[in-house]
Amino acid sequence: MALQVYSKGTLLVNGIVIAELLNFTVDHKSGNNAIHTVEKGFAGISPGSASVEIKCESAVPKTGVDYDYADAQKNQALLDIVYFARSKKCKTKGFIMDFSETYGADKAASLSFTLMCAPVEESTL
Repeated sequence: MALQVYSKGTLLVNGIVIAELLNFTVDHKSGNNAIHTVEKGFAGISPGSASVEIKCESAVPKTGVDYDYADAQKNQALLDIVYFARSKKCKTKGFIMDFSETYGADKAASLSFTLMCAPVEESTL
């Protein structure tokens, strides 16, 4: 069995590499609506509005975080998002919809945020 190198994701928000990122998930949503009829049951789909939801979790260093997510959410800032995955550069724009912080005993401080974005433009590296 041959060994190989696997992909790791990298995320940039407004050109800033999110160095403390623990993980992120990209959900590509078609927005399509399922059509069910009395006679046919599932009959097909009607086109909807496509979007991308990106869920991120990041560590919180004592010196502070890479980007002020709370301020971006509060001010409804439109963000330029770039991520590298699957040997592709993926670009989109979006907003921070949710922002959470977690602190506790015997637990590393972390924060999480969810971006709602336009469909991704991909290019091969």
